[in-house]
Amino acid sequence: MPSSTRSGVLATRAPAPTATETAAETPAETPTAEPGLSAYELERLANIRANEAILASLNLVSFKSEMGLKSSSARPSQRGVANASRKRSSSTPTVPTRQSSRTRNVAPEFSGVAEEHRDGRIELDSGDIIAPGVGKPDERDGALLRLVTSGQEGGSREEAPRQKGRPAGKGRGAAKPPAAASSLARCSLAEADVAKVTKSAVVHLQFQPRDDTLLLAAGDKDGHVSLWHCDRAEDDPSDGVHLHRPHKQYICGLRWQPHSLDCLFSASYDGTAKCLRLGRREFVTLCHADKEFSAFTLGQACPSLLYLGTNDGEVGGYDTRAGALSHPFAARHGRKVNTLSIDAGRDWLLASAGSDAAVHVWDARRLSGGGGGAKPVATLSLPKASQAAEWAPDGSGRLAVTCFDDRLRVFSLAALADKAAASSAKSVPAASAEPALAVRHCTATGRWVVPFRATWTASGDGVLVGGMKRTAEVYDPASGSRLASLSSEHMTAIPSRNACHQGGTVVAAATNSGRVHIYRT
Repeated sequence: MPSSTRSGVLATRAPAPTATETAAETPAETPTAEPGLSAYELERLANIRANEAILASLNLVSFKSEMGLKSSSARPSQRGVANASRKRSSSTPTVPTRQSSRTRNVAPEFSGVAEEHRDGRIELDSGDIIAPGVGKPDERDGALLRLVTSGQEGGSREEAPRQKGRPAGKGRGAAKPPAAASSLARCSLAEADVAKVTKSAVVHLQFQPRDDTLLLAAGDKDGHVSLWHCDRAEDDPSDGVHLHRPHKQYICGLRWQPHSLDCLFSASYDGTAKCLRLGRREFVTLCHADKEFSAFTLGQACPSLLYLGTNDGEVGGYDTRAGALSHPFAARHGRKVNTLSIDAGRDWLLASAGSDAAVHVWDARRLSGGGGGAKPVATLSLPKASQAAEWAPDGSGRLAVTCFDDRLRVFSLAALADKAAASSAKSVPAASAEPALAVRHCTATGRWVVPFRATWTASGDGVLVGGMKRTAEVYDPASGSRLASLSSEHMTAIPSRNACHQGGTVVAAATNSGRVHIYRT
C-alpha cells in the first residue's frame, strides 16, 4: 500500500533489505539519523554543515573585524519626534481616572482667577495673564519662549540686508563676517546632533538669524512646523524639539522675520500664510486664498510683504500691514511655481523658478498693477524644469539655479538688473542671459526622494546641495570645483534639503525621514 513521505509525495514501499545488503551499506560519514527526515533533508543538512566548516576555515569574521568593517549600517537616530512618545509613556506615571466634581457632590472652585476682562483675558492670582483661546503656558512653552526672545538683543547679524561691500549698521556694531565656504570641509557630524524633527520629509528649513545658539525651524510635507534647539541641555526630555501643525498640507515656504526673531512665517498648499507669534504662542493666519500656494518668500527691506506663487503658475504679493494684496495674482509661468527669491542687494528684484523650464527675473515694483502685461527683466530658458532659483546672500546679483538636466547653473544678473532699474519705460523687454557657470551634478532624485534645491553658503562663495550618495556637496560658484563633501555614518539617507547658518561654519542637512543632521566645524 502506498505511503506518504514528509514532503507529501506518494512513494511505493520498497521491500526490506536482506542481511547481506544491510552489511554492505556502511556509510562512513552520514548525518545523524533524525526521526521524520527524508533522505533529501538529511543530505541538505550534511551540505549545510560542510559549508559552515569551509567558511569557518577561511576566518572571514576575524578578517572583517581586522579591516574595521561593521556588520551592518548605523541605525537611524531615534532622538526627537521618534522618541517623544516612548519617553512620555515611560516617564509619566499612571494617574487614577478623574471623576466629575458634580457626581461627587463637590462645589466648583474658582480660586486662582483674579479677574476676567471683557476682551476675554483672564488674570490669575499669580499675576499671569491668559489671552483668549490660549491656555496657561507649561514649562516647555515657557522655555521655548525665553529661548526665542533671548535673541532679540543683538541676535541678528544686521538690522537690514545690505549690499556687498557696505559696512554694517552702527546700531549693532561691526558684525563678524561669515566664514569662507572652504572651511566647511572641516565639518563633522556627532551622533548627538541628529534628531527627527518632523513626522515626514523635511522640505524647508532655516536657522534663526542669531549667533549665541542654534535654533532651527523646519517644515514637512504634511503641514508640520518644528523648532529644534540644537544646543539644548543633555537632560532635555524633548531633545529640544517642539513640533506644531499649523497647516493641513505641504509646507511651501518657511522664513524667519529678519528684525523680529519671535516671528516665523510659513505658507502651505492649503492656501494659507501664517505667522508664529511666540508672544501669543499661536500661529496667526495672515492670508487665506482659494489657491494652492506652492512657493513663498519674504521681502528683504519690507518683511511685511509676502510673495506667493501657486500651482497654476501665478505670482502675487500680500501686505500684512494693510491686510490686502499688494500685487494681484497673475499668470507668470505656464506651470507650477516652485520657488521665489528676493535679492539681498536689490529688494525689488524677484526671481521665480517654474516647472515650465524657465526662470524669470522680475522688477517687483512693476507687478503691483496686476494683470499679465508686466514683462520680466530677464528670462532664463532651461532644457528641463527648474526646481529652485536663489539669489546670493551677499547682494552680488548672482542667481543659483537647480535644473532637472543634472546641472547646477550660476547666472550673473547684476548688470541686467541695474540697466532695467535705470530705464524709465513702464515695460522693459525681457533679456536673455547665459550662465556664468554650469556644474554637472545629479539632480534625478526619482519618485521617492524630495527634489534637490541648491542654496548658498553664508558668505556667498559656495553653493550647497544634496548628493545621491548620501552627501551634502559644496561647490565653488566661480570655478565649479568641489570645496567640501559632507557625509557620516550617522546620516543614513540622502539629504535632499540643506541650510547654512549665518556664521558659515554650521550646515543642517535634512532627509525624507524628517531627520536633521547638524554638521559643525
